[in-house]
Amino acid sequence: MQIANHTLKYGTQARKFDVNQLQNTTIKRIIKKVQDLERAALPAQELEEYNKILLDMETTYSVATVCHPNGSCLQLEPDLTNVMATSRKYEDLLWAWEGWRDKAGRAILQFYPKYVELINQAARLNGNMWAQTWSNIYDLVVPFPSAPSMDTTEAMLKQGWTPRKMFKEADDFFTSLGLLPVPPEFWNKSMLEKPTDGREVVCHASAWDFYNGKDFRIKQCTTVNLEDLVVAHHGMGHIQYFMQYKDLPVALREGANPGFHEAIGDVLALSVSTPKHLHSLNLLSSEGGSDEHDINFLMKMALDKIAFIPFSYLVDQWRWRVFDGSITKENYNQEWWSLRLKYQGLCPPVPRTQGDFDPGAKFHIPSSVPYIRTAMKLGFSRPWPEAMQLITGQPNMSASAMLSYFKPLLDWLRTENELHGEKLGWPQYNWTPNSARSEGPLPDSGRVSFLGLDLDAQQARVGQWLLLFLGIALLVATLGLSQRLFSIRHRSLHRHSHGPQFGSEVELRHS
Repeated sequence: MQIANHTLKYGTQARKFDVNQLQNTTIKRIIKKVQDLERAALPAQELEEYNKILLDMETTYSVATVCHPNGSCLQLEPDLTNVMATSRKYEDLLWAWEGWRDKAGRAILQFYPKYVELINQAARLNGNMWAQTWSNIYDLVVPFPSAPSMDTTEAMLKQGWTPRKMFKEADDFFTSLGLLPVPPEFWNKSMLEKPTDGREVVCHASAWDFYNGKDFRIKQCTTVNLEDLVVAHHGMGHIQYFMQYKDLPVALREGANPGFHEAIGDVLALSVSTPKHLHSLNLLSSEGGSDEHDINFLMKMALDKIAFIPFSYLVDQWRWRVFDGSITKENYNQEWWSLRLKYQGLCPPVPRTQGDFDPGAKFHIPSSVPYIRTAMKLGFSRPWPEAMQLITGQPNMSASAMLSYFKPLLDWLRTENELHGEKLGWPQYNWTPNSARSEGPLPDSGRVSFLGLDLDAQQARVGQWLLLFLGIALLVATLGLSQRLFSIRHRSLHRHSHGPQFGSEVELRHS
């Protein structure tokens, strides 16, 4: 409430200025930023209700546990996450998936419609309207299983790595690039491991700027493994961004746009994941270098980075459509899964209803370093295309560099797909693994189940024609036999027509 009151006080004063009359572009950006009251535009009672709803949703998410029939209860981090990442038993995966959504998603549904209402009210008062990875299935789709493994988790555990050491290595990585070391406050006040004193915390990793120029923190329930080592570097990318623009006015201390914070962390984290860097940390026995090793590495990166793109897009699309009213509380879940199918080709493992709320189960290169540092120092003081120009040499977003990075994998996938007759995409159908049959057409794999036999399309066509020929032959034979029986019966009736009428004939007529 104190922050909201501060925002309301100075935002109201800032709205007295006509920014179009200001000549200094920096001052203009500051005034426009302060004029945005955000949720502080709500009346006191509605603001208090909004804060309570937000707290209730976060608390529900953080304390939710799923209890197994054997009596053990698991939280999302690290327990259920570990089940989903490592188990290959369908029953265990289904229990964890459905249990978490029943506990967290359904519980949050009761708060969400009112949250949307208050957010929209704040947006109207302000005059304006305000992305999942697949790396855990790498072992199932690895292109060359016989190539040396790139998972460093075992080596990290053997060498006694701790969460603090993981963040220390991340800090050393950034300073080796000529960037800033984190201040002592970071090590003293960050939460790098899940508390063991019984406190309930949201384990979703996040970085924090306390706006005093020296207090920057990370909150993460770190587990010693390669994935969390990369996440640690990503988080330290956020901290580095905070430190670079710490001398700007408070109103300008944020990324050039929301995507820049994530992009900086991810670009540098990609460098950390390379076999060469992991070898330098004594976590891999070799730097790799073979084609098979490189393809495996790119596949792992694609499962982590590329697979996330459609998910992040559909999350924002769903949210925007909720706030503009085109998705209502009556079809929250239906539209969520419609988007998951459209953009990811995914459907739920069990039937879902509108009583479920599955969206609520998700909490939301060395030579270029001088340019990256300069771009980070800009913060929000300049339009983001200028920061983009500093980093890439052009002001527009482009996927060309990413396509070049993943080209060896893309070429390999094209060859493999052609070799095995795989088709890209997925049909529009509604299917769940526990269904005896799908509600629509199944994906075309080129194989056909015909009379209990698994045949290709050509064999199935031959079988169909053979079955048709046999059917016609049987029909002709049946008609011929029927005609013969009719003739015999007709002659028999003709012989008896000149003799006495038997009761059986009368009964036949009345039957």
